[in-house]
Amino acid sequence: MKAIFCLLTGLCDRTLRDLGGLTPLQKAKTENLDLLCAHSEIWALKSPEAGRREDSLMALLGGESTNTRIPLAPLELYAAGGKLKEEEVTYCLRFISIGEGVVIDVSDALTNESECRVLCAELNQSLGPKGFRFQHLGASRALLIGSASTLHEHLSEPTINPIQCLGRKWRELPSYKGEEEWQSLLEEVATHLSLHEINELRLDLEEDPINAILPFEGGKKPDLEIGLKGWAPEQILVYPSSHSIRGLSRLLKINTWELGLEKKKYAHIDHILENLDEQLSKHDLIILDLPYLWASTYKGDLLEKVKSIEWLDRNFIGLLNKYCARNDITLVLNPLMPTDIHEGDVQSGEVPAMVFNGFKEEYTPRSFDERILASADYRMDLNIFTDAVAGLFAQNRV
Repeated sequence: MKAIFCLLTGLCDRTLRDLGGLTPLQKAKTENLDLLCAHSEIWALKSPEAGRREDSLMALLGGESTNTRIPLAPLELYAAGGKLKEEEVTYCLRFISIGEGVVIDVSDALTNESECRVLCAELNQSLGPKGFRFQHLGASRALLIGSASTLHEHLSEPTINPIQCLGRKWRELPSYKGEEEWQSLLEEVATHLSLHEINELRLDLEEDPINAILPFEGGKKPDLEIGLKGWAPEQILVYPSSHSIRGLSRLLKINTWELGLEKKKYAHIDHILENLDEQLSKHDLIILDLPYLWASTYKGDLLEKVKSIEWLDRNFIGLLNKYCARNDITLVLNPLMPTDIHEGDVQSGEVPAMVFNGFKEEYTPRSFDERILASADYRMDLNIFTDAVAGLFAQNRV
């Protein structure tokens, strides 16, 4: 069986007053998605209760973590080619700006790549002897690494979204709560940052200072195992738009389709379409984790989200439909999980996925949006979906 799974996290959203009570998908003009819907079976997929993207990605691969959740930080570390010792724990690290004790900036744009690299190096010099490591991952991304005995379980709310910290008092955030040793570490880091020469220049330019850190999404190395019966890891190729799915793939020994930094929006789309023949000659399942709708959701940019849906419909979905029909390839379009553009976050719940096995001679026109859930052909949990598609494919070919 040859199949392409197209993941469009952010495609399904809430109804919005700004759109007259419609969702972004209902508002957008989607001729090719609607055509695909008319010729596809609709599967109502339930995401894991945790409502986290990492858990949903793992569920799609049929696996389960022996941990209660799959932490993001170790995935980021493995995506960058690093490793975590058994006795260590790591947290994603955001350099932030606080004014009068209140968080005023948590954006990636607060620190550039060179600033982030310099700050991590100097924090390592100051706090390395105490057993802490600050690892720069590129751009404004970094990790805090230390012994599990010191850092583990100091975050009572490890899944907090940095955007939700804006306007809140830094010392009242869940990321600050913990034992005295943890709070002492955060205060020591804040002191080092406040006195750094980078902030002297920022103050001269009347820019917000980089004077604190926000650790989040921490944990130990997850114990993961792929649970698919229809495909072995070596048969799968993943185009990873996020560090989480790249880290999952490396932990599960799944090959990734690396195209480097996308210098212009949608630049990778043409390359993917042009090279599907080559990649499908080597792999049986290609998973395309496209970033565009999730990026606009996270930023809360409604206009960009609607425009992105329409661009993908015109320039990608229509071409992919025809390619799969022409080459007898199963196409699965999966929004993965619901999102909320007001929160800039994912949600737990159901989304409609489409399973397409070619154009039918007889079909009923219908629109693809969140309302199609009511008439879904199948309903199931996400963690058995991929194997169910493989099983249905086999039945249809008998």
